Amino acid sequence: MNGPSSVTGVTYGASSLDLYVKSFLGDRAWMYVLSNPPVGAAMVTVTFASAFAGSAGAGSVSYFNVQGVGSFNPSDGSGSLASNTVGSGWGNGIVVDLLRAGSNAAPLSAGAGQTLRWQEPTVGAMSDKVTTTPTTTMTWTLAGGGYGGSWDVLCIGLLPVTVTSTTTTVLGSPVGGFVESVNKVGVLLPWLTILGCITAIAIVVWKKREN
Repeated sequence: MNGPSSVTGVTYGASSLDLYVKSFLGDRAWMYVLSNPPVGAAMVTVTFASAFAGSAGAGSVSYFNVQGVGSFNPSDGSGSLASNTVGSGWGNGIVVDLLRAGSNAAPLSAGAGQTLRWQEPTVGAMSDKVTTTPTTTMTWTLAGGGYGGSWDVLCIGLLPVTVTSTTTTVLGSPVGGFVESVNKVGVLLPWLTILGCITAIAIVVWKKREN
């Protein structure tokens, strides 16, 4: 194939994740989400529709104090500055983004206020940022040799848990996150050996913090 194969599913152990957003041009980047996963460690497995002459970068991040996904959208372009803007402004919420670019885009750096969660040399990377009003913009500088290739930036917004009394509804604790090591991400056989082209997959696993 000239490009990467479609992702047909992502699982966390025996639990299936839901696809929330993928790149405009199709089979280049995806973000999957799982609500309230089972307690404990599990392998994140990505299944492709077919073998392809490409490579895949992936990562997993967990978030707590999340009530739901507020907004999500993809952007794409070319050049040394990649960005995406989503509507937000939810207090205590965050925006999570995924960058997909070519291997010659590195070194790369996340924009102001963004926390880098993981980075793969293929190149894929993921960050998050506390929301701002009325929108939140995520940016990446792609510094590799005056990079002029294509990129994709996917974003989703995570809404904080709300606390309701008889008189008012207020925002709960801020959304927080922690990185799951990249080696917990697997590619389901027989498509384990994939070389050449570039794609990136972000897996976001979110849950409410246990008391």
